[in-house]
Amino acid sequence: MLNAFRYDKPQKGRFRESHQIDFEAIGEADPLTDAELVGLQWGLYAALGLRNLSLQVNSIGDHNCRPAYVAKLG
Repeated sequence: MLNAFRYDKPQKGRFRESHQIDFEAIGEADPLTDAELVGLQWGLYAALGLRNLSLQVNSIGDHNCRPAYVAKLG
């Protein structure tokens, strides 16, 4: 577990420090690795007894379609 800090002014009832768990595969281009990491984290949540969760997946595309996506943002 990592400590994460927010550097802006916290709003009332919000703290600068939080905790997070990261799953990373640095430098791996295979999208199956991403699916494996999602499954690993989902399994951890189940083992912790967390229930009624939802999963939302977001993507900025692969190296072929990402330039068009970035152009639309700019």
